[in-house]
This record gives sequence, structure tokens and C-alpha cells, in this order.
Amino acid sequence: MIEKVFSTSMFIIQSMRETEAEAVPISVLYVDDEPALLEIGKLFIEQSGDNSVTTALDAEEAIRLIDDQHFDVIVSDYQMPGMNGIAFLKHLRQSGNTIPFIIFTGRGREEVVIEALNSGADFYLQKGGDPRSQFAELTNMIRAAVSRIMAEKLTKESEKRLYDIIQFLPDPTFAIDAEGIVIAWNQAIEEMTGISAKDMVGKGDYEYAIPFYGERRPILIDLVSLSDEDLLHSKYASIRREGDTLIAETSLPRPLGRYAILAGKASPLYDENGDIVGSIETIRDITEQRHSEEALVESEERYRLTLDAANDGIWDWDIATGSAFFSPRWYSMLGYEPGEMPGSYANWRALVHPDDVEEAEAYIQNHIREGKGNFQLEFRMQTKDGGWRWILARGKIIGRDAEGRPLRLLGTHTDITERKEAEKALQKSERLYRLITENMTETISIMNLSLSFIYISPSIESLRGLTVQEALSQPLDFVLAPESLMIARQTFHEALEREASGEPVGVVSLDLETYRKDGTTIWVNNTMTFLRDSDGVATAILIVGRDVTKRKEAELEAERNNRLIEAMLDGIPDIVGLQLPDHTILRYNKAGYEILGMTPDEARGKRCYELIGRISPCEICATSKAVLSKKQEKVERYIPELGMFMECTSNPVLDENQEIELIIEVLHDITERKISEEQLILKDAAIEASLNGLVITDLSGGITYANPAFLAMWGASDQDEAIGRSILSLWTAEESGREIADAILGTGRWSGEVVGKRKDGSEIVVELATTLVRDASGTPIAMMGSCIDITWRKQEERALQRANKKLQILSSVTRHDIQNKIMAIDGYIWLKREQEGEQQDTFLDDIEKAVKSIERQIEFTREYESLGVQSPTWLPFTALIKAVDDGELPIIRHLCDELIVFADPMIQKVFFNLMENTIRHAEGASRVEIRCEEQKGQLVITWEDDGPGIPDSEKERIFERGFGKNTGFGLFLVREILAITGISIEENGKYGEGARFEMRVPEGGWRK
Repeated sequence: MIEKVFSTSMFIIQSMRETEAEAVPISVLYVDDEPALLEIGKLFIEQSGDNSVTTALDAEEAIRLIDDQHFDVIVSDYQMPGMNGIAFLKHLRQSGNTIPFIIFTGRGREEVVIEALNSGADFYLQKGGDPRSQFAELTNMIRAAVSRIMAEKLTKESEKRLYDIIQFLPDPTFAIDAEGIVIAWNQAIEEMTGISAKDMVGKGDYEYAIPFYGERRPILIDLVSLSDEDLLHSKYASIRREGDTLIAETSLPRPLGRYAILAGKASPLYDENGDIVGSIETIRDITEQRHSEEALVESEERYRLTLDAANDGIWDWDIATGSAFFSPRWYSMLGYEPGEMPGSYANWRALVHPDDVEEAEAYIQNHIREGKGNFQLEFRMQTKDGGWRWILARGKIIGRDAEGRPLRLLGTHTDITERKEAEKALQKSERLYRLITENMTETISIMNLSLSFIYISPSIESLRGLTVQEALSQPLDFVLAPESLMIARQTFHEALEREASGEPVGVVSLDLETYRKDGTTIWVNNTMTFLRDSDGVATAILIVGRDVTKRKEAELEAERNNRLIEAMLDGIPDIVGLQLPDHTILRYNKAGYEILGMTPDEARGKRCYELIGRISPCEICATSKAVLSKKQEKVERYIPELGMFMECTSNPVLDENQEIELIIEVLHDITERKISEEQLILKDAAIEASLNGLVITDLSGGITYANPAFLAMWGASDQDEAIGRSILSLWTAEESGREIADAILGTGRWSGEVVGKRKDGSEIVVELATTLVRDASGTPIAMMGSCIDITWRKQEERALQRANKKLQILSSVTRHDIQNKIMAIDGYIWLKREQEGEQQDTFLDDIEKAVKSIERQIEFTREYESLGVQSPTWLPFTALIKAVDDGELPIIRHLCDELIVFADPMIQKVFFNLMENTIRHAEGASRVEIRCEEQKGQLVITWEDDGPGIPDSEKERIFERGFGKNTGFGLFLVREILAITGISIEENGKYGEGARFEMRVPEGGWRK
């Protein structure tokens, strides 16, 4: 069987590999933001004819393609607009997509490579160098990645098939490799040994022998390769070889500590080259089989001896002649001497009771006609003294003629007179028992061991409103409410298990909620005991049921009241304790045990002062005072053992003689109140001296207190300027202030940054932390806030962040674009060498375009690298305009001469680029007008010419990097420089009437 399993498995695996070999071309998804590089890459990768390439300009387009079609491998650039290559890879892996992924990029930093491989990339290839060798290496990586994933898939599937085959073999089976390490341990052997596969697989040094022999030793699986027959027989008394398979039988193993006779079969395992790589063994427990064989021999001998000493009479009837043989016991059980009458069918018939003979003969004749199996029947026979004995006759046909007709009947007679008389007495007893049970007020029921009713007394009608027949037809789940049904079944199950283990179960009493016919429920006390046969074996369950609904309802009500009291006590956060007048603890509520760090058993019976490590009552004790006064006493004191201030209240409970029966003591933690009282003065002083601004308002936002630092921060000279004023009026956006107030009232606290106005109208940015103040009952009564002036810090942070962002763009995007263009040029040059005719001119044009693009990008890099290097500063606007006023176009200024702006020093480049843009693109323009005006705190600077203007479709695109007929970087650089200090720019002129650039300087970023 083992050889067939493994040969079949290898055939399946080989078939899978041959099927996979008939592969279709590899489907490649190539993603890069450089169209020329995509075109070159597609040509190179598809040259071999066994690859098919689909291209995408960004990760988002690639994700859409993946959703619609299948790809075998993905090749992706790292640096792309929007989602970069590694983010694209992470998105796929997080969604469960395991398609092979190759990063193909100009970025070669070590941290990028590590992040790519850690994120699940299969290969990483850096762009640069000879494109032919680059794409040849990329093509090899594509083939390797796809081959590896297919190999892994085939290996996993084949291993899974082999594992399933071995795992579900019905016989215990295990396998080892050539080093004796366990490589398979199936479910059947887990059950035989009690050792799981995870605890055995991977073990060596004869570990697999321990569950069978209790020691490490060679067993059958280790002897497969031995040729020494004498050595084999020294290990196993019964062993033989069939081909290269060893078959043995032994009774030495003790799996799970029990005696067993095991048959084993072990064979070598071969690899595809025919070399032995391990062995496999199957084991079968044949203990029962061998015992059955031995028992059969013993049974045959025992039957022979039993027959000789049997108390039954033996008869043998020759059907054709009517003659018969009767054994001595056959005669003696009827009072005759052996052989006193001839043995014949006629003599047997003459002794059978007249009322039984006709039925007995008909039964025997019917058996002769059908001729199947054994027969048995009961009848009466007359004894020699004229009496009657009940006989149990058993027999079967033991001979037939050539045509199949019965020749002989052989059987026994057993005297069952005493049993019959016992049955008669039992029937009389049952009639008496039924008479008693049917007139009892309790309900008597009998269930079989399958929990079905087989008898119910008539009183069931008064108990449940059902007739006996209706009650008998109901299963248990129609009788009991769900919770009671579960209890009953669990009780029956446990009782039956105990009975099965030989432990007799006595009387069991259960109160169960029971359905009446009208759907209402009552509580019934069920007293249950097992009915047993003569050997003491349980055969049925006797149940006596009585209605205890009123008692149960009273008990349930008492339980509910107790639970309510318990819940009330446990819901009190203070310590509540019951104690005797001598301080002995009866119990605490939940808070008491938690605060004391004790369980009820640890506290019960001890005196209260002992629980905190004392040997006598506290000096000031409310309980001691209450014992003396017999009235409520209250004290406040510090308990050092608990580190707490406590308000202790003791209430004496008096009996009918006005003597103290017990004390109810309540301990309320007032530590915070005491500490608050002591620290209040210190806090007031600290608030006044704090360098942080501190303010308190009512729930509507009206200021009720402000410390000196807060007043100075907002430019107020004293409390009178702040008290009563709405704090919302300090914020620049009052709506934001209302949202903050709502958040505080909703969640209890808020923190963040807020923009406001000082008394002189200047802007201030503060870091604000607020909280909701509640009184002792938890009701909100005020709001309190703390703030720090971070105005200048925020301005510097924003400027620095914008500068860093621009430098990152310069470092990553520009170099990435240049590298892509160079690689495209290399590719076109190689293709030019491979092509002839007009195609060469096309490639030369593409090369020239790429070179011009590189020149523009390098010029942009030279200007852009200075962006944000110096800190922003205040610059006079007049000086900025004079620097670009070379007289080529008149510049008219309106209201701009006295202004200064907070900007990057490169802002002068803004106006140079705007003037260059006007001269280069505003054909026919005769002047430039610059206007400055204030709008809602902002400074609006307008640069306007009278040229043709800019089409509506291009008003936003002119600020994109690379857009335009010249370098494509001028207006892009303008917007980047201004953005460093938060200045915005847009073009909103009317097409046909001139260009109009509007710059908005934020409040606080300009002044006169």
C-alpha cells in the first residue's frame, strides 16, 4: 500500500510540472513616469518573444490595470508622482497580492534598497550604464522571479498532497529521512501514542521508539537496509522480507502504557534518481485479532466441557423418520429416568400441554420450511407425576439432503418454570404498584436511559394540565424551560458516567422550571433514583415530582432582594463594613475589599484594626465612641497604614433590648479634600507667578480670572480689562472658539494652537491647553486654560518647513528626471545602431529633445538650490521693484513705497521672473502696473500688464514645473519662493485684456 501511495503521488507531481512547462508568455506590468523609458523598456523586454509588456505612467494606473487583468510580474520605478514604487509595493502586499515585484530605479541609496526588500520586493535593480545589458539583466530577473514563484507553488502543492496522503492513512504511519530524523507522523499514530506531530517531527536519535519501548533503540524502520537475516531475527521473533519491505509482529511495545500486539511494515523511500532518502513504516494494532483467535480456541474447548456439564436437556430429531435422541437431563427435568421412554417426535408431542401443542408444532414446521437461523419458543410439558413445567426450546437445522431439504433438527430444553412464576408474581406486583402510583398526589414518572418517558402517573394532569398520553409523547425539551433543561441533561449525563464507571448514584433532587399545557411555567421538585436489574445495573430512572412553585418564588424573591442589597452596597464607592461591637468584621462591600487589598475570607473574623496591622483600636475611633453612646458617631483622622485621610461614621444597630447588635461603619476618603485645602494657598501663589498665561471662564466663555502673564500676553494692563469679557472675542475666528468651547463641554478637555489678536490688533499664536472644572458632585462649573505665546516660533517653523520641502524636491525630482532622460538617450543611441533609414532620424530627434530637457533642468537646479538657504527677513518693497526697473517697460506703482514684507531673500527673483514673463509672452504690452492695498488684514500686491493675457484653461497650469514654451520653471519657481513665508499667487486677469498676477501676503507678514 505504501509503495502505491508514493508512486501515485510522484506521478501527480510530475504531471503538474509537465503541465506548467507548457507556459504562455510571461505577462509583465512595467510602471514608470518617463514615457520614453517605458517605450525603450517595452522594446527590449519583448525582444525575446517570451514576454508581453503592458505599461503604466503611475502606480494609480497600475492598480487599475491589476484589478482588470492578470500579470505574472511587476517592474516599477521608485520615484514617481503621487504614490512611489515602495508605497505601491506595500499597497499590493497589504491587500494580499503576492505577485513578484522588481524595483527598477535610479535611486541606489542603501536605505531605499533595504526598505524595498523588507517590504517584499523580489529584486532591486539600479538604472544606469549600458541599456542593453541593463534590460538583459532585468529580463533575467523577470524570468527568475516568475520561475521561483512557480517552483514555490509546485513544491507547496506537492508537499501538501504528500502530507494529506500520509496524514489520512487509516493505519498509524511515520517516516524518517536518511539521518533518522522524523519527517512525517500521521494522525493515526498520534492517537496510538498520544504524541502529536508537532512534538515528534524533527526529532532524531530514535526518539520515535520511546512511545513504544520506553527507550531509544532501533526498531523495524531502522532495519530496512540490513541484509543480515540473523540480526533481523534477533530483533523480532516473527519477521519476514517481501522484496525491499520488512514485515514483523511483536508484543514488546507498550503504546500509552498498555499491552499490545503490533504488526509493522517498513519500506525504504527513494528519490527521483532511485537513491534511498529515508524509510517509512506503518503499524497496525492486531491485539484484538490475536485475542479473538485465542478466544475462539478457548471457546470451542469451553463449549465442549460446558455441554458435558450443562443443565439443559439435549435433543436431536431425525425429521424423516421421526426418531429422536434425548439426553439424560432431558428426561430428568420431567421426572423420568434416562431412556424410560423411547426417543421420538411422537413422545415429545404427547407431553406438550394441549393448549400449547398446536402453536408449538406450527412454529417448528414454519422454521423447517424457511430453514434460516435458530429458533426458540416456550411451552408447557407434563412431568411423570402429572405436573406441568415451562420449557424453553432452542434449535436449528444441522443437516440437509442433496436437494437442500432439512434432515435433522438439533436443540436444547431449558426448564424456565421458576422464571415464569417470578414473572407472574411481578405482574401482580406491578398491578398493585400502578394502583398506588395512580392515586398519589405526587407525579410518578419513569424514563429510560435515553431520557424518554415510558411511564407517567395520572396525577400529571393536575400538575401540568396534560393527559398521560400527551405527557408520554413529549421529549424533554418540551417539558423543561431552557436553563432547567441544560441542568437536567448535565445531571443525567454525569450520573450515567458515574454508573458506567462502576460508581452507583444515589438519590438526586433538582428543582426544575417546567412547562404547563397552557404555556405557563411552574417549579417542580424532582426526586430521582435509578431502577436496577438483579445485577444492580441501572435500567431506568424513577422520578417523583411535586409542585414547589410557591416555595421557589419565595426563594427567588429573597435572592433578588439579596442581590439588590449587594449591588447597592457594592455600588457605594466608600468603604461600608458590618462589624460586631468588639470590632470583629462580618463583611465589607466591594470597595472595602479593594481598598484594603483583601479577599472576604482574609478579612472575615478579624478585628478592623488588625486589618491594617494594629494590635489595638485606633486612638480616635468612631466605633468605640458609638459603642459607648449607642448613637451615630463621626470622626475625621489620618490613617498612615493606608496613607489616607478618612471620615469615619459608625451607626449602632440595636436589638429589642436596646443593646448593640452590630455596627455599620462607613469610611469616606477625604484625602483629596485635605490635600486640596493645604495646597490651595500654594497653588494661588504659583498661578500668580507663572510665566504661562492662565485664565478661568464661566461655562459661556466669560472671563472670571486671568493671571498677570495672560494679561501681558494679550496686551491688557489690569484685570478690569479682561474680567467679564468673552474669551471668544480674543480669537481671530470666533467660530473656532465656539468649537473649542463645545469640545471642552463635550469631552472635558481640549489642547491645540489658537490664533488671536492682541489689544493693539497684532496677531498672536498661542499653544492652548484647557480643561473642564467640576464641583464635588461632578457638575461642570467653569473652564480653565493655560497658554504659551508661540507666534515667532510658528513663523520660523513654517518658513523652515517650506524651505526644506523645496530642497527635497530639488534633490529627488530633478536628478530623477535627468537620470531617466539620460537612460532614454542611451537606449535611442543603441536602437539607432540597430535600425536603418528614416527610423534613425526619428531617434536623433528624440535624443535632441532629451538633451534640451536636461539643459533646462540643470539651469533650474542652479537657481532652485539657493531657495530657502537663508532665513526669511523683512525687506522694503521699493528696493525690490527698483532692482527690476531697467526702463524696458515703464513700471507704475500705487501705494507700495512705504511697505516692507517678511519673505525669503530670493523674493527679488519673483519680480525678475514676472518681468521676464511679461517681456517674453505679453506681446504688445506697453507698461506694467503694481498696486498694493490692504484687504481684511492681508496685503494684496497686483502685477498687471496690458498684453494679450492668459487663456482660462492655462491660468493654473502656468505654475506647473515644465509648462510653457521656454524653460517651464519660471512661474513654478515664483510660486515656490513666495510659499516659503505663506504668500500665495494666482493669475486672474481677463483673457484679451492683459495678464494680472495677484499676490496675497498673510496678516503679520507685512507692515508699514
